[in-house]
Amino acid sequence: MSKRKLNALIAALILAGELLANDGTAGQTNTVDADLQTGFSELDLQWGKTISRSECNQVRYAVWVEHAQGNECIRYYPSPALQSANATSTVKQAIFFFHGDRLAGSRPSSDYATTTPQNLLDLAQRNETDYQVPFIFVARPGVYGSSGAHRERRRLKEFLSLNAAVDAIRLRHGLKQVILAGQSGGSTAGAALLTLGRKDVQCAALGSGNYAVNALAEIKQIKMGKPPRRGCDITGYCDAYDVIEHTDGIAADPARRILVIGDPQDQNTVFELQRAFYDKLRQAGHRVELIEVEGRGKERHNTTHATYRLAARCATEYSGNGD
Repeated sequence: MSKRKLNALIAALILAGELLANDGTAGQTNTVDADLQTGFSELDLQWGKTISRSECNQVRYAVWVEHAQGNECIRYYPSPALQSANATSTVKQAIFFFHGDRLAGSRPSSDYATTTPQNLLDLAQRNETDYQVPFIFVARPGVYGSSGAHRERRRLKEFLSLNAAVDAIRLRHGLKQVILAGQSGGSTAGAALLTLGRKDVQCAALGSGNYAVNALAEIKQIKMGKPPRRGCDITGYCDAYDVIEHTDGIAADPARRILVIGDPQDQNTVFELQRAFYDKLRQAGHRVELIEVEGRGKERHNTTHATYRLAARCATEYSGNGD
């Protein structure tokens, strides 16, 4: 399929998702809380999770989304400013944060089974308190209570589901503008949403992202002493949505800021591939900045400390409250 035909197909899928998200069903208010104190299932993370529409509608902070590639129930964890009854009339912007991958091969991250929904609500509350901006932790498909298969990440369906989820959450909470933020695979998701043509993004703060999926997969395979499978992700799928190949889908907006955040010593993602993404956006005329920070952890990959701060600064500057 040619790139032109692929972009046309993506546009049609996005339109279908928008129509379904705005028909009033995806934005309905749910009233039942899920179990907030039980840790998430490692088996669901490894093998996938199915949730029906009726089950999804029983979870307070979840949205049911549909698009031409399927459907998902996407869980999210909002900060207190978005939980109050009058939030839709007072809160007009929020940070939408997408977390990183939670599988390494088939192995769950070490803290996954001990993390609870309440922990994620507490994280959202801390970030709202620390940065004075409403905060939404969005669970990617197959992770932290969302339906879907995390092992199939970085394919188009994941990004169409998250794109429709942002629409539905915006509608439910009456938000006008969004700040996209992410860490690692979550930054890949945030960048993908930009390439899907969103026009409501005032800022995107993207930390340690993988924007050249196939190129990074080849580097990692060679590093592990394996022959590279050209055009294939390390997940084994050969139809990844390679963000760097879809930057022409990013809507022109001279007011929007895109912050590409990374550590040149990152041992997980490759900073030079992040620089290539930045270069391509800059050459296309977007308002983009490449920001070097010191990542945390033994791989110097975790840049959430900088991403939270920079996303919040974007939000306050946009609202006129910045310094």
